[in-house]
Amino acid sequence: MRKFSEKGFSIVEIVVALGIFSVLISGVTFLAVGSYSGFVGGGNSREVERFASEAVDALNIIKQRTWTLIDSNDGGAAVKVLKVSGDWTIQSGTETRGLFTRDIRIATVQRDSNGVIVTSDGTDDPSTKKATITISATGRTDYVTEAYLINWESYRMSQTDWGGSTGTNIWTSGSTGYSTTSDMDLPTSSGYLMLASSTAE
Repeated sequence: MRKFSEKGFSIVEIVVALGIFSVLISGVTFLAVGSYSGFVGGGNSREVERFASEAVDALNIIKQRTWTLIDSNDGGAAVKVLKVSGDWTIQSGTETRGLFTRDIRIATVQRDSNGVIVTSDGTDDPSTKKATITISATGRTDYVTEAYLINWESYRMSQTDWGGSTGTNIWTSGSTGYSTTSDMDLPTSSGYLMLASSTAE
C-alpha cells in the first residue's frame, strides 16, 4: 500500500491564526480611525481645509464682482457664501455640510500712518476687509483661518473742505457713496461727479 504525506493546518493552528489576524485588523482599524479623529481635531484634514478654502475663493470672486456686497457685510455678524443663479453671494447665518459648520465673519481693517495693518488706534481702511472663517464640529477643535480682501481697483481721495466744514471725509470708488451732497452738482449722465463752482475767496 502506498502512503501519501499530507501537509496542512490543524484546527488549532487555524483558530490561532484567525485570532492573530483579528487582533491585527482591530489594531489597524483603531490606528486609522484614531489618526483621522486627531487629524480633524487638529483642524488639518483635507475636508476641513477644502471647506475653508471654498469660502475664501468665493469671497474673492464676490469682491471682484461687487465690492459693495463685501462692504455691507463687515459688521462682524455670521454670514455664509452660497451660489444663487450661478453666482456666489453672501447671506446671513452659517452653513452646515455633513459634520462641519462654516462660520464667516467680515470685519473692518485699520491701518497706522505708515499703512501697516493694526488691531487698534488706527484709521479704518475702506478698501480692505478681514474675513475670519471658522470650521467647527462636535467634539473637535475649531479650524480657524483668516484672509484679507482688498479692493485693488478703488481710488480714494481725502476731501478736507466740504463747503466750509472741517474734518476729513473719504470717498471710495465702487461704494457709490460719499459723505455729503452739499455743494455738489450731480449731472444726469451716469459716471460723472462734478464739484460745484464757487466765487468765494
